[in-house]
Order: sequence, then structure tokens, then C-alpha cells
Amino acid sequence: CAAAERPQPAPLYLVADDAPVQRRDFYETLSHLTGSPPPVFDEDAASEGSRPRSAGLGKRCDNRRLRAELLDALEYPTWQEGLRQAVQELREQNGQ
Repeated sequence: CAAAERPQPAPLYLVADDAPVQRRDFYETLSHLTGSPPPVFDEDAASEGSRPRSAGLGKRCDNRRLRAELLDALEYPTWQEGLRQAVQELREQNGQ
């Protein structure tokens, strides 16, 4: 691992890919890749006055420090590429 090989690694590295993702996009893509039914989201909760659990969590991660200090390039630069590979590996492990 690149972090372990550095003589004095920084105390913390944020690990994130190069493409932010909305939860809906992630789960819709996952259902497509696995042939599962599309997810159902409760969009009415916010309009009924209750605050959804995910409200206010629209944070984005910045991986510039990780890229500058440890990595020339990510093996899977986007979440789509990583998710596609993860699903493929799980299928292979399960003999599908």
C-alpha cells in the first residue's frame, strides 16, 4: 500500500473517487447491474413536514491530497467503474 511505504505518512487521507454520486444514482445503477428491481424512494416524507434522515448530508469529498501525495491514478476513477467491477467479482465468486 502506498501509504504504508511512505516514511512519514500524513495522519489522515480522505479516500474518494473522482466523481460525486447521489444516493439515488448509486442504487439505481446497482439494481441495473444486478438485474434487481429498481429501488423505491420515499419522496413524500419531506413534503409531509418530516425531515428525512439524509437531509443535510449533501457533502462532497475532495481527494486532491490523496492524489497529490500517494497516487498517480485511481484504479477505478469513478464510482460506476468500481461498482461494475465489484459486482463482476461477486458474480465470479458465486459462480455466476
